[in-house]
Amino acid sequence: MMMNDLDFAYEDDDRNRHRRRRREAGVPVQQWNSQPQQPGWGYPNGAPQNPHYGYPPPNQPGWGQQPAYEPGYGQGYGQGYGTGYDPNYGGQPGYPGYDQPYGPEYDQGYDPGYQQDPNGHVYGGGNTPTQTRSGSKKKKKKKKKGKGFLIAMAVVLLICGGGGYFGYSKVAEMLTTPDFEGEGQGEVTIEIKNGASGTQMAKVLFDAGVIKSAKAFVEACDRNRDDADRIQPGTYKLRKEMSAAAAMALLLKPESRVKAGITIPEGLSTFKIYKLLAEKLKLPEADFKAAAADPVALGVPESWFVRKDGKTSTTRSIEGFLFPDTYEFPPKATAKAVLEVMVKRFMDVAKQIGFVEKFASNAKVSPYQGLIVASLAQAEAGNKDDLGKVARVAYNKVYLRKPEQSCACLQFDVTVNYSLELKGLPPKASKDFTQKELTDPANPYNRNANGLVPTPINNPGKLALEAAASPTEGKWYYFVAINKDGHSKFSETYTQFCKDNEEAVRNGVLASSSC
Repeated sequence: MMMNDLDFAYEDDDRNRHRRRRREAGVPVQQWNSQPQQPGWGYPNGAPQNPHYGYPPPNQPGWGQQPAYEPGYGQGYGQGYGTGYDPNYGGQPGYPGYDQPYGPEYDQGYDPGYQQDPNGHVYGGGNTPTQTRSGSKKKKKKKKKGKGFLIAMAVVLLICGGGGYFGYSKVAEMLTTPDFEGEGQGEVTIEIKNGASGTQMAKVLFDAGVIKSAKAFVEACDRNRDDADRIQPGTYKLRKEMSAAAAMALLLKPESRVKAGITIPEGLSTFKIYKLLAEKLKLPEADFKAAAADPVALGVPESWFVRKDGKTSTTRSIEGFLFPDTYEFPPKATAKAVLEVMVKRFMDVAKQIGFVEKFASNAKVSPYQGLIVASLAQAEAGNKDDLGKVARVAYNKVYLRKPEQSCACLQFDVTVNYSLELKGLPPKASKDFTQKELTDPANPYNRNANGLVPTPINNPGKLALEAAASPTEGKWYYFVAINKDGHSKFSETYTQFCKDNEEAVRNGVLASSSC
């Protein structure tokens, strides 16, 4: 029961009960009403008495002159008075029934405004007004909180669907991660990008309608971290409305991948790459040539075309930046998108091996010049063991020219062959070139052209890039292949070079000496 619900009329009933029982006991009511106030009746010391309660009117002898009460009599009933009156309290005989305890409701305190006379005095004893307000408010708050919670829950159920099973399912859904059940249906093709995180894969799957929520797939990845780490980039055929666990399992099955892998070998020129891609992807070769016209638009930074040898690149070429690797391109990829992927792969590898940083302190060679040397090593070396040595020969010929040398030039036939590709002509074997073709001064790629050629002549792999960035130490200026395994002999003098040529002839590698 709350304070607002209490009926304080019991106070008046209590007084009437006094009178009635005194009459029954034969005690005159007027005599009792005329009795002077006794100490300890619970009224404040000196409080005026209202005639309504049967006390002497104002200005009567003794009015307001009552002696002080003993400690505790102004604060409600003293110890023991809460369980019944003393039968002989105040010298009066006991009243029938007054020795019974008060009910629980009598401890709730009086309303602050109950029985106040015009001067502000409070009658009736019991708990003080302050105690009554505090207790009353606390109970009211508890009651309101309980009702508010029930109302809020009712509103939630109504909003979620009018109650019943539908409302319950809505509430349950808010407390659990949304996820489909089973293996799904239909078919959908999705692409997992290289380096995609679990969250990124989840978004791809959610956008394609494969899973019900991205969170479900992320949680599945967290529960099966080893499996999640084995998911490879590529194109996959999945089903719609799959559970997150089923989607992950299908991504791990090799048969789910769309096999469109294309391998670009090391050392191919851009022209050969365009032809290969056109055949595999069923796209016009001209689309690749058009897309490659602006290397910067494909992702090659401007800074890559800077040179430190005084030569300026009049033509910015994509040559050298199409990294050789095995790729899986989306079925509907454009020529531009394909080349962008290959350029990005080159940039990732270059960053991985610190290619640019290796040339930061080199006053003569920039990263672009290093890329040219890497392409030369890729074309001339017969095996990976000789890549670093060939790169060293190229640097020595151009930047450490000997007095007996006729030029600071490469004198490599492969550069001349690249110039033929630029013209759309097929390459030639060295024995088929004329001397004029090899040394044509109008051709910047001729054997005797001063310094490094204008651009890379092919697209080198990782090992060739590492060889150009950190060439093998040596003072070699010449080399020739001496066996059919592709191994070469390197020499510092022309005399030794001629001897190595004779060995190559004996081994059947050369038909005749080049000396």
